[in-house]
Amino acid sequence: GETATILGQRVPLLTNSATGDVKVLVRPENIRLVADPQGDGEVVVVAFLGALSRVQVRLTDGTLINAQVSVSEAAGLEAGQPVRVELEAVPALAV
Repeated sequence: GETATILGQRVPLLTNSATGDVKVLVRPENIRLVADPQGDGEVVVVAFLGALSRVQVRLTDGTLINAQVSVSEAAGLEAGQPVRVELEAVPALAV
């Protein structure tokens, strides 16, 4: 199947995805954040929502993304912290 490269990582695309110059929609729950001084983003805010946490990250190019992670994953994250953004190999939609 088709794949897209996002943040240097290959992500499979759903079969009904567009081709060419596309936007790829990655679900917040398919994003992992790893504390990393050399990371490609910085934590803006962490919101604890029961069993899950929503973490907003600003990438080095200024793009804002939202990740939905477990409370245990979010526990070590705080505003201003550099993180590496990892994408799970779950099929995404290109539009």
